[in-house]
Amino acid sequence: MASRSLPRASTWSHLCSATLLATLAACGGGGGGTPAVTPPPVTPPVVAQTISLSMPFSRIVGSKPVTLTAALGQSADVTWALGAGSPGTLSATSGASVTYTPPAAAVAVNTPVTITATSAGVTATARLALAPDPRQRTGLALLAGSLGGNGLIDGAATAARYNVIAAMDTDSDGNLVVADLINNPNGTTMTAIRRIGPDGAALTLTPQAFLSYGHADGDTTHAQTGAVTGLAVAPNKDIYLVDNDGTARLRVLRNSGQLVTLQSATPGNRVLVDRSGTVYVYNSARITRVAADGSSTVLAGGADNAAQADGQGSAARFWNITDATVDATGNLYVSDANTLRKITPSGLVSTVAGLASASGASVDGSGTAARFSELLSVSLDASGNVQALDQMLDASGNVSYALRQVTPAGVASTVYQGSAPPFTGIFAAKDTATRVVQLRFNATLGRTQLAHTAQVDQLVAGKVQPFSGFEGDSDSEIDGPGASARFVRLSRLAADLSGNVYTLDFAKPYGGARNEDTNGLWLRKITPDGTVSTLVADPSFALKPNAMAADADGNIYLSAGAPQISLGNRNGGGLFKVTPDGKVSLFAGAAAPVAVGSSTDGTGSAATFLAPQLEGIDVSGNLYLTDGATIRKVTPQAVVTTVAALPAGLKAAPDGNVYSADPVQNVIYATDASGNKSAVVGVAGVLGTKLTSLPAGLEHPTDIVPTGPHSFAVISGSAVLRLLLPN
Repeated sequence: MASRSLPRASTWSHLCSATLLATLAACGGGGGGTPAVTPPPVTPPVVAQTISLSMPFSRIVGSKPVTLTAALGQSADVTWALGAGSPGTLSATSGASVTYTPPAAAVAVNTPVTITATSAGVTATARLALAPDPRQRTGLALLAGSLGGNGLIDGAATAARYNVIAAMDTDSDGNLVVADLINNPNGTTMTAIRRIGPDGAALTLTPQAFLSYGHADGDTTHAQTGAVTGLAVAPNKDIYLVDNDGTARLRVLRNSGQLVTLQSATPGNRVLVDRSGTVYVYNSARITRVAADGSSTVLAGGADNAAQADGQGSAARFWNITDATVDATGNLYVSDANTLRKITPSGLVSTVAGLASASGASVDGSGTAARFSELLSVSLDASGNVQALDQMLDASGNVSYALRQVTPAGVASTVYQGSAPPFTGIFAAKDTATRVVQLRFNATLGRTQLAHTAQVDQLVAGKVQPFSGFEGDSDSEIDGPGASARFVRLSRLAADLSGNVYTLDFAKPYGGARNEDTNGLWLRKITPDGTVSTLVADPSFALKPNAMAADADGNIYLSAGAPQISLGNRNGGGLFKVTPDGKVSLFAGAAAPVAVGSSTDGTGSAATFLAPQLEGIDVSGNLYLTDGATIRKVTPQAVVTTVAALPAGLKAAPDGNVYSADPVQNVIYATDASGNKSAVVGVAGVLGTKLTSLPAGLEHPTDIVPTGPHSFAVISGSAVLRLLLPN
C-alpha cells in the first residue's frame, strides 16, 4: 500500500491561519512557538434613527411660506404630513426639506399648525402658529400697564413728560420755566430748559441742549449745558441759570435765544432775580449779589454752614439754605432748615418765624412760637406772604408735607396738608409718584404750583390737582384689563403660540421693598386683548428668574440663577416649568444656589448648571440655554446635553430679523441675517414713551418678543406696548 505524504509546513500553516477561531491544538502542535490568535470581526453598531427639525425663523408664521429641514441620525427616506385641521399646504410629501405655504385667506386669530416628519418609523413634530397678519397703522399702542414715567416729551398737561425737575421759576405771563436734567449713557448730565404754559402744556426751549454735553455759548442749536441746579426768570424774561458740573457757572438764556456765560466760576448753586433785575447767587451758607459787570459781593452769610445767627452781612450765619424768594422792595426770604429768615437789601439778617433749636412737629403760631419740621422751598404770593413747603416726618417714618403761609409779621399758618407717596423701601418702585420738593407761587394764575421729581401739581380751591406731567402709579401689582392693570418692575417677556404674552415682574421684598436683583417669582400673563392676571406670585422662590420661553402647549419655561445679593461664592441654578394653571416645578438643574460647582449633562435634576440663561425654544420644543461659556440643549423630556452652538434662526422673528432692546439708548434694534443693525423704534438718547407713528418713543425698554408677523410686545417703563412694524 502506497504511503501518503503529509502536507508541507508552509501549506499546513496557511490552512491553519485560514480557519477562523482555530486553537493551537488544531494546528498540529510541535514547533515550540505560540501562534497569534486572530480577533473576531467587528460588527458595526446599530444606529437608532433620529430626526431633528429646524426652520430659519420664528415658530409664528404669517402670510409668507417657510421651509423646514429634517436632520437625520442615519440615512433614510423622510416623509412629511400636514396635521389634521392645519390650514395651508406642503410643497412635497418627501425629501430632506419641505416648504409650508399658509392659506391665501388671512386667519382672524392664532391658529395651530402641525407638521410631522417620519423616517424609518420615527416621527418628529413641528408645532407652529399661523397668526393674523396686521394691516393696521404701524406704531406703538398700549397693551397693558401705566404710561406714567420719565421722559423729555412736550405735550398737553399730563401727556407731557419730565425727567428730573431740578429748578423752576415763574414769569409774568403765567408760565412756569423749569430746568429738566437729562442723564447721558456716558454718565454726564445735560439740561433742557422747558416752559410750561398756563394750561400745563410743555414746550422745550433748548431742543438741542440735551443732545450734546458741554458749556458752549451760542444759540439754542449750538449751545451746550451741563447740570443746571438753579434757575430764575428776570422781569425782561431772560432766564438765569447756574450750570454746575463741579464748577458752577452763572449763565443767561436771552430772549433772543443766545446762551451767554456771565461768570465762569460763581459762588453758589442757586440763583434769584428781583423785580429790578438784580441777580443773586447763593448756596447753603451764603448769598452774594452779582453786579452788571459780573462781579460778586457778599450780601449775607459765611463761607461755611454754622449755627444760625442773626446779624449784619458776613456776621450772620445760616445752617442750611434750601431756597430763597424776594419781595417788591428787595427783601429776601430764605428757608433755613426749620426757620424762615429775612435779609434786607443792606444785608441785615433776622429770623421771621420758627426756632433754630426746636425740632419735631409743625406748629402754627407767631415768630419763635411757630414751628417748622423742615423747610424745603419758599415763594412770595401776591399779598406779600411767603408760601413755604414744609416736609414732615411722623413717628412711623412716613413723610408728608404741608403748605405753610407766613405773613411779613411772622405769623405762620397751615394752608394745606398732603400725604407723601407710599413708602416702598430702599428700592423705590419704578414709575411711581415722588415727594413734593419745590413750590412757586404763580402770581398771574393766583396758584401755588408744586414740583415732584418729574411732575407738577397745583393748589386750586384748597385741593392739589395734576397740572403737567405724570410720574406714574405703579407701586403695586394690579390685575385687570389694559390701562387699569399695573406692573411694578417689568423685566422679561415671552409669548406663546396663542398670542398670550408673559412677563416677569418685580422680585422678592428686600429691606422693605422689592429688588429685581433678588429672588422671588412674579409671573404675569397678558391675553391678546390686554387683560392681565397673575400666574405665579411666590416670594419664597430661591433663585433669580432671568429669561423665559413658552412651548406649544402653553407651558412656560424659566431659567433662574443665584441672586446677585447671595452671600459667598455661589452659583448654579435651574430650569423651571410653569403649567398654564400656574404650577411651578423644577425641570432641570438645581432649585437653589449652590457652592461653586460645574456644568454636567444629565436628565432633570441630575444635570447641573453654572449660570443658566434661556435663549429660546425650537419648533420641536427643545430649549437652548447659555451657561457661562457653554451652550446647553434641553429636550422636552428634560435631557440636558452640551452642544456646539445655538441653532440658526432660534431668536429670529417671522421676518427673519433678530430684535433687541437697548434700555440705555431707549431704542429697539433690528439685526438682519447679514448682521446689519438699525434702530426701528425710538430715538437714541431720547427718553419717554410716545404712542405715535414710528419712530415713536420708549422709556428704558428691557425686552421685546414677537407675537405675530410684524407684531411684537415691548416693555417700556411700566407698560407692555404692542408694536406694529411696516409689512
